[in-house]
Amino acid sequence: MSIQKQILLRYHSANHLRFQLPAVICSSGAADALEGELHRIEGVYRVVLYRRQCKLSIRFFDTVTDAPRVLRQMHQILGELVEEGLIRQQSARSGSAKPPRNKARRQPPQGRFRRSRFTDWVRGKVEEGKETLAALKILAKKGGGKNAPAFLQNPEKSAFEFANDVLVFYLIKSHWQRILHEWLPNPIRHRYEWLAVISMTYLWVRWRHGKD
Repeated sequence: MSIQKQILLRYHSANHLRFQLPAVICSSGAADALEGELHRIEGVYRVVLYRRQCKLSIRFFDTVTDAPRVLRQMHQILGELVEEGLIRQQSARSGSAKPPRNKARRQPPQGRFRRSRFTDWVRGKVEEGKETLAALKILAKKGGGKNAPAFLQNPEKSAFEFANDVLVFYLIKSHWQRILHEWLPNPIRHRYEWLAVISMTYLWVRWRHGKD
């Protein structure tokens, strides 16, 4: 069975495709090559390959390309990777489109989550942040009161304002391609998106200038 026939289409919309991949594609070399080639397809702006779950997500602009064209080009890329030896057909026959089973799945997920190193690291950083804010408050009281910098006078408020600004710029960055290629060329079709942008911008500017 060819590698293309082992791929399962899990989700399909006007600008989004999701697949379940055989494990042989999710090795480091084949996965990196597949992601790189998919990014080169005209109209594709986001490719995410989850190696452990053997899942692939492709987002594209439906004004530039369509799902059948993306599928044809993806099948062609997979064929080229097989010819180059990055994907082995023999391993692919024994592979499965289903992700590997977790032997410890009977274990309560909360227990696994609590014992993970990442969770411990996050908790430690949160505690460090709290201690830093407390120390800054002490410095503000001892370092000049009203004459101290605004951040030292109210570090929690300054941190909150900074986080809000970062969130606004992140939203602009993550939607920039859609704004250029979809919302601007067809404002009537995306009128609700523009209403949301105008409303959020108004609230943000009003909050920034009216906070005093």
